[in-house]
Amino acid sequence: MAGLESLNPNAPVDSDPVSLGDDAIRETRSKTITTVGVEHYLDGPHKLPSGTTSARPAAGRSGRAYFNTDSKSTEYDDGTAWQGYTTRKAAATILWHGTNVGLTGSPIEIPFDYIIDDPGGYASTQYHQIVMPPNSMGIVTSFVQLDAAPGGYGATLNIEQWDGGTWQQVATSYNQATQFFNCTSMVDSRWGQNLRATFLGPPGRTIIPLALGNSPRFGFHMIGRTS
Repeated sequence: MAGLESLNPNAPVDSDPVSLGDDAIRETRSKTITTVGVEHYLDGPHKLPSGTTSARPAAGRSGRAYFNTDSKSTEYDDGTAWQGYTTRKAAATILWHGTNVGLTGSPIEIPFDYIIDDPGGYASTQYHQIVMPPNSMGIVTSFVQLDAAPGGYGATLNIEQWDGGTWQQVATSYNQATQFFNCTSMVDSRWGQNLRATFLGPPGRTIIPLALGNSPRFGFHMIGRTS
């Protein structure tokens, strides 16, 4: 019986094994496809229409699903366009601060107060932080440029994670003779969901804002969930 589901409903009856049972199934399958547009395997699972992007039917019937063999992903017809892997929102956020931040010689939390993009909904400008979703894993990164090199005074950019009792350092960038600081780390929200960027620098130096999203920048990209 497993081979009957492969009978072509549109082919002449003599193009594959013929019997009265085969013909009846072929006819029933053809009528089901043309009448209600759905198919199931003989043991129950639903068959999802599939094919290349060029073979995909035009959008306009909200609720349809289609497996795209080019992108290897399932797409959804929203009534206007096909939505899928290539049109999904990034699970990410990027924060920025648009004015100078003066350094005092003590560690400061960089006051990120501008959301460049937050499709993941992880930004907290109230606290200048990023809040990871529960049970998630991702990559956090920050970039800072000073108005001039520290001049021999060690300056440090840190990314820290709140573990429920204290801020733990997860990444650091230390330099004495450069204006540029960049650090990146893998993070797991089971240690803590809140992330912040801090900077230790000499009095008189300034964190400067550059083109939107450049300096100072603080971003997070969620890779997936741990459970």
